[in-house]
Amino acid sequence: WTEDGVKYAISKFNTTSLNYKVQLATIDDQADPAIAGRLFPAAIADKDIIGVIGPLYSGATKATLPHLIGAGLVAISPAASNYSLTNQQSSSSGYPVFQRVIGVNFGAPLAKHSIKGVTSPKVYIVDALENYSGPQTNAVKETLTTLNASVAGTQDVSGELTDFTPLLAKIKSTGANVIIYLGYDSGAAVFVKQIRDAGLTATFAAGGVSFGKDFSKLAGKAAEGARVTTNALGSISQISPTLEADFKKVTGFNSDTYSLEAIDATNIMLSCIGKGNVTRATLLKCV
Repeated sequence: WTEDGVKYAISKFNTTSLNYKVQLATIDDQADPAIAGRLFPAAIADKDIIGVIGPLYSGATKATLPHLIGAGLVAISPAASNYSLTNQQSSSSGYPVFQRVIGVNFGAPLAKHSIKGVTSPKVYIVDALENYSGPQTNAVKETLTTLNASVAGTQDVSGELTDFTPLLAKIKSTGANVIIYLGYDSGAAVFVKQIRDAGLTATFAAGGVSFGKDFSKLAGKAAEGARVTTNALGSISQISPTLEADFKKVTGFNSDTYSLEAIDATNIMLSCIGKGNVTRATLLKCV
């Protein structure tokens, strides 16, 4: 689906561009940092490659950053969400060689959404994003304080956690009437099911950079009433049925999560190419 977004943007560009035609070479790192680190050096050695759309995931991005930076090869990711990757204060930052189009700040909107209409909100925050969250937990806390909501407690957990029993007992003891989960849809689904099975009636809110559309399927009836925020839509049709129809006409497939971000990332690079930036150095400077 991400590759289809790139193909869509390139197809549109090549149809209208008089001076340049862009070719797409693909690398499948299988979201595995080890594979990404092994494949990228060969791709970077190909001087015909002047820019990269990707990597898609943060782990693979970290593995390839030394190669990208060393080659001065600009990369724009549709989805890599680890906060440190573009945080210039971090040793893990790849900016400006590495950039992304997905927004990574969601803490404040999630906090506002979670307590809307709740009387005397008392909030328990569960952070399952681990090193991806950056300042989001702090943003949630600061926003809640501004809105005169109290924070009953916070807890960091693994995104792979499947038994929340001890944590639920802890949350229950605080009297929290709102529970915020920072993480991915799979973990949130497991969590909210156990919350409801334990008899807790607190408002459940969850979100992340790419909180997937499968949450309701995975959580079932427990998803009812949940308040969810995300920075990535599940389909282009959610904002433009016309664009969705054209996407399917060109690619042969329906759009999915990150299709829109892939189009945006590719269009940024293509706009620079259209202006004559067709070397690695000039493309990097333009982007």
